[in-house]
Amino acid sequence: MKHLLDSLNKIREIIDKFDQIALFLDYDGTLVPFKDRPEYATPPQALIKLLRTLADAPQFVVSIVSGRPIADLKKMLPINGLSFFGLHGLEIEFLGKTFVWEKATDLKPIVRKIKEKLVARFSEEEGVLIEDKVLTLTLHYRMLKGEKAEYVKHDFLQIVSQENNGELEIIDGAKVLEVRPRGWHKGKAVQLALKDLSNVLPFYIGDDTTDEDAFRTIDNGITVRVSNSRERTHAKFYLRNTDEVITFLNWLLEVKDEAQS
Repeated sequence: MKHLLDSLNKIREIIDKFDQIALFLDYDGTLVPFKDRPEYATPPQALIKLLRTLADAPQFVVSIVSGRPIADLKKMLPINGLSFFGLHGLEIEFLGKTFVWEKATDLKPIVRKIKEKLVARFSEEEGVLIEDKVLTLTLHYRMLKGEKAEYVKHDFLQIVSQENNGELEIIDGAKVLEVRPRGWHKGKAVQLALKDLSNVLPFYIGDDTTDEDAFRTIDNGITVRVSNSRERTHAKFYLRNTDEVITFLNWLLEVKDEAQS
């Protein structure tokens, strides 16, 4: 796996062959650094300006792909022209079209029941946050350390297993555990969107376990893992942190501007 910023000449040769670039960008850990609580991870104005410029440029189709609900993403990124893939692609707003995976809607009663048990167990647990996203549930434990974190994870897994009939799966992310419907993921969501585009080069940039589904699925584009460690990944390139992601997006914008002039 090569560092993306060391491969810009190669990337430029590739993008020159396409009319447009479809950017699929994860949010937390990719565009903004992780925070102890999800509401603290607000976008700086420089990022807002950059995304607005990209979204306004006809050479780009820009999408935010996140585990957050679309409603929350729109509040943080009030930018005309952006598309959104919320809840790991369970809900989509792409180029004016909307989509919600039907099975996720069917499983809402089970997710709600799990939430009730989690709230009963963790409501008094300091440092634990249960985020209800309606179609999914997320346990944040970033503020916990050592044995305490392990106890919380154990109890979470036990509660979910009591209600899970095999139609839900648990994703172990960056100091989060998430329950979501099994059978749909970011990769399938991006594939669905790409069917509406032609002569477009997809770029997918993400940092999380759930982004690996997209890395595996997108075999005709550029996939980038954001990580400071050389962990195993299906991505073709890597960037070390959110600062390098912003550096690359600015470079991409300059390259496409040059090609248009």
